[in-house]
Amino acid sequence: MRSSSLLSIFVLLCLTGTLAPARAERPATHVLPALTWVETARDVYWDEQLRPELRILRSTELDWYLLAAEEWTTLPLWHPTEEGIELGLVPTEALHFDTGRLGAHSDAGLLLRRLEGSEDMTKKDAVAFAHQGVKIRIARHEGALGELSIEELFEVVPSWHTRMELATPEGAAVARLGAVSEKVLLELALGSWCGDSREHVPRLLRALEDAGNPKLQLAIVALPRGFRDISNYARLHGISRVPTVIVRREGQEIGRFVESPVGSSIEADLAAILTQAPREPRP
Repeated sequence: MRSSSLLSIFVLLCLTGTLAPARAERPATHVLPALTWVETARDVYWDEQLRPELRILRSTELDWYLLAAEEWTTLPLWHPTEEGIELGLVPTEALHFDTGRLGAHSDAGLLLRRLEGSEDMTKKDAVAFAHQGVKIRIARHEGALGELSIEELFEVVPSWHTRMELATPEGAAVARLGAVSEKVLLELALGSWCGDSREHVPRLLRALEDAGNPKLQLAIVALPRGFRDISNYARLHGISRVPTVIVRREGQEIGRFVESPVGSSIEADLAAILTQAPREPRP
């Protein structure tokens, strides 16, 4: 009788989950919905060597990240959780990359396989893991700092060169920039960590290249997050958002572009400043 009672209690405990085996912390697979992936600013260290050309994409719908390394047939993905970092793998062919691998999309039903043998690093904005014999560490992109040439800028953010090559500036605005007859200085303050800078600066560089006007001189200054640079450049020039383009003629400011276009594009805004024409608001 006593043995029968103990057996009944044991069965009851198992049914209620009290003595049931503990479930795995992460599922072996995870099915993702249709997602759009866009470039985000992160630094990728490949066996502790910084690889600026490697791109990190982030889904616009969910908080998932992707390392778009062309060397691999399976790509690592990760997702921050309350417990740490959930890591997984997807085959490269499951991602539909756009021109220049600046973005991608994936169809609904994408099967995420758990990445085994990974080492999670739960520090803010950082993750580390091993994949195919390579140690990967991804950290927040602090960005370039100080005066830069265009070539030096592209060394820090190579994808911006790709964006410049793919940009198609407005022909009318480019023609107006090319027709400027007086010497003008364009002081461009940017953040290599900044999404608005990533969107507008390569387009501006392409417009200036297409204009081919030596009267338009460009000076680039890269600012850190929070604009806390030693030279106090942002404070001295009244910069609170980037990108900012200060347009100077004979040392005097005649206008500026701040963060995003008032008109149809950054090149149209600058052409309007240089010709003292009103900037038509975007429709």
